[in-house]
Amino acid sequence: MREEPVTEREVLRVNLEDGSIKPVRDEVAVECRIELYTNGKRHATLLSSPRKVRELAVGRLLSEGVINGLDEVKSLTVSGGKVHIRLSEKSKTPHTRKVFWVIEETAKVRFNPTVILRAVDVLNSKAQIFRRTGGTHASALLDRNGEVIAFSEDVSRRNAVDKVLGEALLKGVDLRATLLASTGRLTSDMVMRAARAGISVMVSTSAPTDRGIEIAEEFGITLIGFTRGSKFNVYTHPEGVLERSRSGGLGTS
Repeated sequence: MREEPVTEREVLRVNLEDGSIKPVRDEVAVECRIELYTNGKRHATLLSSPRKVRELAVGRLLSEGVINGLDEVKSLTVSGGKVHIRLSEKSKTPHTRKVFWVIEETAKVRFNPTVILRAVDVLNSKAQIFRRTGGTHASALLDRNGEVIAFSEDVSRRNAVDKVLGEALLKGVDLRATLLASTGRLTSDMVMRAARAGISVMVSTSAPTDRGIEIAEEFGITLIGFTRGSKFNVYTHPEGVLERSRSGGLGTS
C-alpha cells in the first residue's frame, strides 16, 4: 500500500484561449484499497487515502454502530492494506446496528458561533492535500474552546469523518463534548455518523439534503451548512449555537 497521499502523473494541459496543448506533471491524490476484517471475517472494502488507517477502521465501526466505544475493541493490527480487529462479544453484528444517542436539549453542548467559523478556518487552513490536488475532503473535531482535537483529509468525505471519529476514540476523547466539521454534503449517512457518536453539533461548508435535516431533527443534532465567511445556515436545533433569551427569541451569546 502506498504511504504518501500524493503522487504525480503526466497530463495534457489544454488551453482553448491560445490553442496550446502541452504535457505537464500534475499532482493527484492517492487512493488505496483497504480490507477491514472483524473477528476473522471480511467486514468491508474501503477506498481511502493511505494515512490514518487505524483511525479509519475504528471510526468506521463506530459510525456504523458496530461498536459504542473503544472498550469493545480487543485488538487491532494493520498489515499492508489489511486491518484486522478483534471485537468483544457485546459489539453489534451488522444486523443489530443502531443509533445509540438521542441528544436531549438539557444534555446538549452549546458552542459559541465563533467556534463554527473557527471550524471552517481549520478545514481550509489544514487541507494541504486538497490545495495540492483538489482531490480530497476534510473533516475536523473541535472542543468548546475551538481547540482542534482531530483533523483528517481523505478522498472520501465519509472516510474523512470516520478518521477523526476514530482518532478521537483512540485518544480517549468524549465525543459528546465535540463539534464535527466537514467539507462534504450533509447527507443522511453523514448526519447518522454524528448521531451514532453522540455529537450534538455538525457543521459543513456545503449543503444538507432533506433526509439529512430530518435525521438531525430526530436525533437532536444542530445541523449547520453553507458556513462561509461570517455566515452560516442553521437547519435544526438552533439552541446548539444560539442562546434563547427570556423573551423566547434567539440570539448569539
